[in-house]
Order: sequence, then structure tokens, then C-alpha cells
Amino acid sequence: MNPILTDEQWDRSIDLGLKLEAMEDAGIPSEAAADAFLQVVGNPAMVLGSDVEDFREQNAPRVEDTIRNALKDRELLTGGKPNKGSRVLRDEEPLSDANPLFNSLFTFRDMNYLAGVNIQPTDNILNHLYYDKYSYREFRPTVFFFPYASVLEDMKGSKLHQQFPGFYEETLNTLGLLFPNEPTCQEWFENVFGKNGSVEPRVGSLGHPTSREMRRYWYWKPRLLALQREFENSHPRTLAHWWRDRRKRREWITFWIAFFGAIFAVASLILSLVSAVTGSISMKQAILANALGWVSTTDGLPPKGATPKTPMTSSAAVVVTITTIETASTTTEDHSNETLLH
Repeated sequence: MNPILTDEQWDRSIDLGLKLEAMEDAGIPSEAAADAFLQVVGNPAMVLGSDVEDFREQNAPRVEDTIRNALKDRELLTGGKPNKGSRVLRDEEPLSDANPLFNSLFTFRDMNYLAGVNIQPTDNILNHLYYDKYSYREFRPTVFFFPYASVLEDMKGSKLHQQFPGFYEETLNTLGLLFPNEPTCQEWFENVFGKNGSVEPRVGSLGHPTSREMRRYWYWKPRLLALQREFENSHPRTLAHWWRDRRKRREWITFWIAFFGAIFAVASLILSLVSAVTGSISMKQAILANALGWVSTTDGLPPKGATPKTPMTSSAAVVVTITTIETASTTTEDHSNETLLH
């Protein structure tokens, strides 16, 4: 047993090996092998323990139809979700440059770090590099990848490798392309998949691919191009993503100018409201202090040097003063009467 894989992973790798050997027994010609291979391998109906001969008899007609369609229609693997329909992978696009390269930011780490794309391993090699734009579980885009590098390397020595030349190397190259051996990517891989038992640790350290040239990829080129297009057209999902994503400098600058402008406008409005409330409270306190100042003397006259603020305030002060004098006079008379009686 391969010490790198767990028991569950090893069982799945045996399952994959059985599927590949069954494909070899089916006798698929190399001319159409590339188109037919990804259409058949990974079908969940092909389970571990199924008889290879029965598999060949049951699936040979479908494989032949797939090959026939591949010869008629070079866009056999275009669009659609994996395992549903015959068009699942091929998405040919004319290339404007003679020798275009994949962008250096075209990595799983940057997809997750800048655009919030969810990166998930898959046991089905047919789902490798499949982009699920509307994931119902995560409520965000999800990209799947085949995490068993050891299985791919072991299969390079099989007879099936002659029928599908370069497929295993190219698949490993896609892992190296999207999991480059760089410090930032290594740290991100460890944080995300370090404790994930379904992902081999060595997947994150396969090193750089042999080439970033698009023309070097044949099997996975359509899906890589579709994935890169989705990444380039993606938009940040959170403020943190907006701050990190500086792929489009003009949009980044415009967004943050508008963002801080909106914050400044809201702050100015709040300060204006606070100032208005504070001014109203200060005015009420000033009126109250002025009224109290008029009655601060015993004779009810305003303090020396003071001038009345408003007629209403002066009238109130006079009323308060008269009431105070009358009360004092009444108290004095009562006190005098009590003294005479005694």
C-alpha cells in the first residue's frame, strides 16, 4: 500500500485504476482517446468490484458512440455540468496571441484570496478543474481539483499511458500551475488543506509546471481557459477582497475613492446633527441661566451691569420677585402676632 495515501484514498485509487484498465480493454483507438477518455472515466456508475468484462460489454457501444461523435464534433466536451450529458469539457476558443501564457495570478490561492472562490477536492477525475459558478452549498463559486498526485504518477507506467500520451503529465502540470511552489501559496495550502485527509500534502509542493504556455495543454486547456476567463471577470465579494484585489487598478482606485467619499459624507451629516442638537441644548441652558440671574438679588432687581435679554424673561423675574416679597411679609406679620400673644 502506498504510505502517502490513507486506506480510503487507496481504495479510491484502486477504483480509478480499475476504470482505466477497463478503458484499455475496451480498445479505444488513440485517435479519439483524448475526447473519449474524460467522458467515460469518473462515471459514478463504474464502481469498485464490477467485472471488467461486463463493464466492457455494457459500455463498449456507448464508448463507440462517444468516439463517433468526437470525430464529427470537435466540441464534444463543451459546457454542461460533469456527468450530465455528453458536452462537459471541450470549449475551444481562438487565441489572439501566437504563444499566450497563463497569468501569474492564475492560481487557486489567488482565486480564493482575491475573489473568494471556494476550492474543493473531488474523487472524480472528470470534475477536475470544473467551475461551479452557483454552488448551492457555499453560495459562492467553487472549483474542483483531483487531489491524487500519487495515482497519476503511478499510472504513467501503465499500458494505458500509450493510448493517452501526456495525459497524466498534463494533469500533474495543472496541479503545479494552480498550486505553485511559492511561499505564499504554500502557507495558504497548509492553512486550507493541511488537516484535510482527502488531499495529499505533496499536491501543494509539486513545483512549477514545465510551462505556462497555453499551447502546452491539450486535454485540460479548454477548462483552464474557461476557468481563467471566470477568474478575470470575477469581482471581490467582501471589503477584504476589494482591498486585496488590485488586478484592475482603475476600478480599485475608483471604488475606494467612492467608499471613503461616502464615509466622509455620512460622518459630516452625523457631525451636523450633533452640532445642531448641542446648539439647541446650549440655547436652553443660556435662557435658564439668564432667568435665574434676574432673581439672584433679594430686592428682585437685576444684578449691577446686567441687562434684560427678553421682555418675557423680565416679566417672569418681576412675578417671581413680587411673590417672594409677599411671602416674606406674611411670615413677618405672623411672627409679630405670636410675640404679642406671649
